Amino acid sequence: MKFNKDGKVYVHKQDVMYLFDAEIGIPLCLLDKMGMLTGVTIVDNSNRFELLEFKEEKDIKTVNGVETFVDFDEIKHLSVDDLKRLIEKRQEELKKTREMYFSLTDATEKSVMSKRFNRLALQLFSLRDFLLYKCGEINMEIPKGIEIERDTPKGKGSILDGLKVIFKKKNKKDNN
Repeated sequence: MKFNKDGKVYVHKQDVMYLFDAEIGIPLCLLDKMGMLTGVTIVDNSNRFELLEFKEEKDIKTVNGVETFVDFDEIKHLSVDDLKRLIEKRQEELKKTREMYFSLTDATEKSVMSKRFNRLALQLFSLRDFLLYKCGEINMEIPKGIEIERDTPKGKGSILDGLKVIFKKKNKKDNN
């Protein structure tokens, strides 16, 4: 997820690592900030939600241009229920993209569809993590001065239980 605040842009380390997983081109400023141009960087559960800060105008423009990053400003106003609906909508888009991929025969078209699928999947992960943060299930670093209203889901169990139901329901539909 990317956060724009006070003329700077911030991105979680995890989101940069997602770009590697998706084999999507990674801008040099992200690699440099992660320390990957000079050595090895390990991102794990202890640091995955640490923020990378970008101040230079060219870097801000580059980071804001990465389509894969979910923009905090676009989802900050959403309630827990709205976030769940958005996650379900993205899952449907993901399913349709996967189906479209398998219907294609042209290698170039398949490559484009594969990148689209990866972007949607990575955005889905970010939305899930934001929902978990908002519900108090996980902690993540947020830029100073940004307030996020934390919410407790209504009903029994944690939001994790609810997400399991959403993902399980979608997977059952996919298998039928």
